[in-house]
Order: sequence, then structure tokens, then C-alpha cells
Amino acid sequence: MHNVRVNAETAYLFRHALLRDAAYQLQLPADRARLHALAFEIFEGLLGGRPPWPNFKIAAPGERRLLPADAFAAELADHAEQAAQVEDSARLHEARSLYLARASLFESARWRPAEAGRLAQKASALCEGRRQSEMLTEAVGCLLDAGLLSEAEGVSRRLLELEFTRQDAALHAGALNLMAKVLDAMGQHHSALPLAEEALRISESAGDPQRIVRELSNLSGTLLYSRMLDRAEAVTMRCIKMMKTHGMSQELGVALGALANCYQMSGRYDDSLATYREAVAALRKAGNKRSEGVTLTNMGALLFAMDCLAEATGVLAAALSLHRQVGNRRSEGICLGNYGNVLFDQRQYDKALETYSLSLSIHREVGNRRSEGLVLGSLGNSWLQLGKPEEAERCLMEALTIHRELRNRRSEGITLGDLAEVYLTTHRYSEGASLLEQALAADREVQNRLHEGRHLCRMGLMHLRQGQREPAAETWRRGILLVRSHGGPAEVARQVSDLESLCREAGLELLPLPAELAPGERRP
Repeated sequence: MHNVRVNAETAYLFRHALLRDAAYQLQLPADRARLHALAFEIFEGLLGGRPPWPNFKIAAPGERRLLPADAFAAELADHAEQAAQVEDSARLHEARSLYLARASLFESARWRPAEAGRLAQKASALCEGRRQSEMLTEAVGCLLDAGLLSEAEGVSRRLLELEFTRQDAALHAGALNLMAKVLDAMGQHHSALPLAEEALRISESAGDPQRIVRELSNLSGTLLYSRMLDRAEAVTMRCIKMMKTHGMSQELGVALGALANCYQMSGRYDDSLATYREAVAALRKAGNKRSEGVTLTNMGALLFAMDCLAEATGVLAAALSLHRQVGNRRSEGICLGNYGNVLFDQRQYDKALETYSLSLSIHREVGNRRSEGLVLGSLGNSWLQLGKPEEAERCLMEALTIHRELRNRRSEGITLGDLAEVYLTTHRYSEGASLLEQALAADREVQNRLHEGRHLCRMGLMHLRQGQREPAAETWRRGILLVRSHGGPAEVARQVSDLESLCREAGLELLPLPAELAPGERRP
């Protein structure tokens, strides 16, 4: 046996903990409960007496006013629970629900949403009526922030059932809105849309501007996820107008971020970037760190698409820091996926693959299937660039399965095109052409003009490899003009470069480039 030397302080602390536990265990259950009651009474008195019920209606957790008792609220709730075995159980249950609610508020203010959500759930079990609804609503919001989607879904379904039976229109609309948010986060946009529309209908019939803005904001997100871009933009503009009319400055940054998303999805990159910058400024002024991180993540993805790699790197790093600060695990995974794209484009392949793997593990941890499919697609493209088509095909097939499961038609089209690229590389031209036809059908269905252009260019290269020069020239011409309209100069240069590389490798004469291309766009 080894002799282990322990200093006097460590030995005292160890013995003290053991002695305290032993002394506690020697007490009879009733005596233990009385000790907890005494501790609860003394503790509460030292902290200034019983605090009021917390206000959860303030949007930004960092702005919620904390009291001295809040740091000890979880411990007070535990004392109340233990003391209720012999004392006035109704009075102590009320105290326990209060301190669980204040403990949730405290953890939320410390940006620990998972713990805050679980404390709110415990408090809801001890409440009734509107207060119970309030705690369940708080729990869902916190669990969403933490990326715990399965837990959030279970709590939101319980809330929806409660509000349906109570027949309170305002609370029912709020529960529908919350359920739609959870379904959106899970990628089930087709199920979320009717709930969001019904919530808006109920709130409009009541004529409450605050509620209408809330429902409009949620509906715009659902429409955007569903790629109903024109309608999403119109709903978002209406939401912003109402916010400005009614002085809702706290929420304005979130709505501006949603409008920037609409512009980005529509290919209006300059408008999108300007609106993202406006949204970030508004969110910083409001102190909404969580939404600021989400907006910076989207802005970083846009900067990457615009080939502003240095700025994209800085923006994504700032976003990642915010996600970790506020405990937004779900958005951390999304941000890492975007950061992996930037690293790969900078030829930092090992770091990119490591970042993708970390992103993928987070998506699987929090149940974010939609983003899991997107990162698998990025991994597939990375493996193809690294000369490993088998690995690429495996990842892309996994991604395709997820996109079809979630009915994510836009991403399905993109992935079909990427898979066709694998087939082109491995000389399976007829199968590749079939996949490109499927990809183009999906692109046109969701009005994804940029990828429609990319896939037409790929189809042109496929025809060229098969010796079909005239169809290749016409298809590639239509594709490059779409890319030019909905992408940018760098994207046009990439397509021209791919065409030149194929012609050079195959010893073919270069296809005629459209006259609409400027001289600088005719060569990378």
C-alpha cells in the first residue's frame, strides 16, 4: 500500500463532510424535516424575506432584475420540499414553487438555459392556471435555447393540451405559437405552418398589437424555412412596420435579422448584408446576446457566399463566442458547420474536417436533424475534393435520407446535385444525368435559382463528357446566366474554370461563352 500524505486543511474538510453527513443520517425522518424547516426560516430571513413572483415577460434574460435570494433559490426550494413532510405542506409547496421559479430566472440570467428549463418544469408541476402556463412557456423557451428539442417538444405539447381545455384564446394562441417554434427547430416546417397561421388568426381577432407582432414574427420564420420567400418577406415587413409604430425596439433586431434572411435566400446579397448589420446593431443595443449570436452566424454564412473570407472568419468567431457564453448549444453546432466551410475554402482541410465532426456531434446531441443533414452534405463535398469519392457518396446519401425525411426539398435538390458530381467524377454519366434532372426539378419547385444555374452548368459538363456538344453548349449557357444573375463574379469564375478544366483534360475545344458575360467574367 502506498503512503498518501494529505495536508491538514484537506484532512479537516474531508472529515468535516463525513461527520456532517453521518450526523444528518442519524436523525429520524421527522427530525430531519424539522431541521430543514428551521434552516428554511433562518435562511429566508437572512436574505430579506420572501421575494415576489418573478416577471418572465421581459424578453432579454440579461435584463431581468435579480434579488439577493435568487442565488440561493434552488437551495431554499430544496429545504421547503424536505420540510413539507411535517410542516404546513400547502404553504411550503407554494414557497417551493416560488423559489423554483426564481431559481429558473437566476439560471436563465446566467445563460444556463438547460438548467433554467428543468427548474421551470419543476415549478410548473406545483402551479395552476396562468402561472402554470407561464412556467411551461418559460421551460419551452429555455429548452429551445439549450437545443434540447425532444424535451421542448414534450413540454410544449403538454402546454397546448392544457390551453385547449381551458379555452382561453390568448393562451391558446401563445401555445400554438410555441409549438410551431419547436417544430420549426426540429425541421418539421410543414407541421409548423398551420399552427403559426392559426395563432395569428386568433391574435388578429383580439386586435392586440403585441400578440400580433409575436405571431407575425413566428410565421415569417416558418415561411422562410418552408422557402415561401415572397410571403415571408411580406409578413416580415408588416411585422417591422408594426414594431416601429408601437415602439417595440427590443424586438426590432430579431425582425430585421429575419428580413436579412429573406434577402439572402432570394439572392439579394447586398441588401441582406446591409440589413444584417442593422439587425446586429439593434440587438446589441437591446442586449439580446442570443439573437445577436444567431444573426452573426447567418451573416457569416452570407459573407462566405460573397467570398469575403477574412470578414466571415471574424464574424463566425464572434458568433461562436456568444453561443458558448449564453449556452446556445444548437446554434453553436450550426455556427461550427459554417466555420468548417470557411476553413475548407481556405484549404485548411484537417481543421475543416475536425470542425465538421464537432458540429455533427452537437447536432446529434441536441436532435437537430435538419442541420445534421446540411453538415453531412458539407462533409461529402469535402471528401470529394480530397479525392475520396466513396466517403463522399456515403455522406451525401445519409444527408439525402435526412432531407427527404424532413421534407427539406431545397436541401434535397442541392444534395442530389452534389451526388451527381460524385457520379461525374466516377464516370457514371447516365446515373449522374438522372440525378441532375431530379435536382433541377427540386430547384425549380422551391425557386432556388442559384443552384438551378449550378446544376444546369453541371448538366452541360455531363453532356460534354458524353460527346453531346450542342446540348452541352445550350444547357451550360442557360446555367451560367442564372449563376450570373443570382450568384456573383466569383461563382461565375468557378463555373468557367470547371468548364475550362474539363475541356483541357479531355482535349476538347472550349464551348462558346455567352456574349452576356463581361470580359472579366470569361476567365477565372
